[in-house]
Amino acid sequence: MKFIFASFILTSLLAQAAPIKPESVAILYNSKVPESKDLAEYYAKMREIPAANLIGLALSDKNEITRQQYDATLRDPLRKVFLERKWWVMGTDSNGQRFPTFSKITTLVTMRGVQ
Repeated sequence: MKFIFASFILTSLLAQAAPIKPESVAILYNSKVPESKDLAEYYAKMREIPAANLIGLALSDKNEITRQQYDATLRDPLRKVFLERKWWVMGTDSNGQRFPTFSKITTLVTMRGVQ
């Protein structure tokens, strides 16, 4: 009986979850892979995600990259996009380090070609 009650509560909570709004989704694709961009554009159209929320980065086609390559080709350019498009509201901690305090984008979808 406890299991049935717990399952009912879990199902009720999941059913009440708010859907993800299309404007809060960004789609990341590999600009070196034409199919990656095509898939990103198709996905955006089907999910009514604004075209301005597509991000194309020139990424490696290898299954493994170094941390330095990751930082230079994915992490840093992605952060730059979030800042340029004003998707992040930035704050500063007590040490003067800047960090995002709010993000307009809550979901990042990666397409084929993003390893």
